[in-house]
Amino acid sequence: ELTQQMQQMQQQIQQGQMQQSQMSGEELKKQLEMMQSMMQQAQQNMNQMQKQELMQAMQKVQQDMLRSSFQQEQLLERSNKTDVASNQITDIARQQSQLRENANHIVEQLVDISQKSFFISPQMSEILSSMMEDMESALDGLENRNPRSAARSQKSAMSNFNKAIMSMQNSMNNLAQSASASGFEQFMEQLQQMAGQQGQLNQESMSLFQQQGPNGQPSPEAMGRLAAQQRMIQQSLQNLTEQNGNSNRNDVLGRLGELGEEMEEVIADLQKQKIDPKVIERQQRILSRLLDAQKSVREREYSKKRQAEREKNSLTKSPPELKQELIERENRLRKELLESLKEGYSSEYKEFIKSYYEILSRESQTDQAKE
Repeated sequence: ELTQQMQQMQQQIQQGQMQQSQMSGEELKKQLEMMQSMMQQAQQNMNQMQKQELMQAMQKVQQDMLRSSFQQEQLLERSNKTDVASNQITDIARQQSQLRENANHIVEQLVDISQKSFFISPQMSEILSSMMEDMESALDGLENRNPRSAARSQKSAMSNFNKAIMSMQNSMNNLAQSASASGFEQFMEQLQQMAGQQGQLNQESMSLFQQQGPNGQPSPEAMGRLAAQQRMIQQSLQNLTEQNGNSNRNDVLGRLGELGEEMEEVIADLQKQKIDPKVIERQQRILSRLLDAQKSVREREYSKKRQAEREKNSLTKSPPELKQELIERENRLRKELLESLKEGYSSEYKEFIKSYYEILSRESQTDQAKE
């Protein structure tokens, strides 16, 4: 219906019926605004449904862990009371083996949840890994008819169960406060905020570098302020990588972790009152990699199929297809640049974005020439 009304309005304009076309335009505006509102409501409903489904899955895992923790505590009490020659050791070992299988099922559920959300803490993997090792040690102790040794491992396993329960509760609290089930928006917002801060810091560093002149020396206060700002960005980056460590983003987060080391080098130079072209270049590289991380995460979360197709196309060696691929890549970079400039950044930060995409464009042409 909207399409028909638009065509009717187009005809009215062509025929000079400006009053009628204005009335049609107002009606179209109302209907489009209504459609926008409906779509926003549908999106909110979908996000809420996804959050509810994920919350239910988390609650189930938490209940399973709580039940397993109680069972582990009961086995611990039995092991402490059991004599080396007791026939009960076999039954305790059988139940411990069953509890280990239940724990395996819990791990499988958590892996599935982590594929859908950013909210599962990376520490959860370490906790569960230690818990499974404790259970194996407990079984070894029972098989060797050493219930005291088994009890020590069972106590550690129970402790790890309880840690996992608390970690899951924190994940559920974060999910409840999030606007979406995946946590993708929050993750991207943090990355974008860090990139903006780095871009502003780079501009201040460049300004100070240009003002110092061939014989000048920047004030210790100014250099200390720049070092403190870089340290703050580094700390934000460290918090982000610690909070978001599931397997979906390990490659991106790994590169960001390496970026923290490069920030440390910048901080060391600034603390030494050193600001030269190498420091400026390193800061620009940090900004470029922060922007690249945003692009990588977006592709990972929303364009897995398209990314696989690009990798397949990159294997093609025929010159005409390579030329076509270069054109497509240039168009894609140009489109991404325009999309980035619509995000409402400051004019200074827009210049950093333009420079970044110009670098990507040159690297694209260089790579094609090499192939």
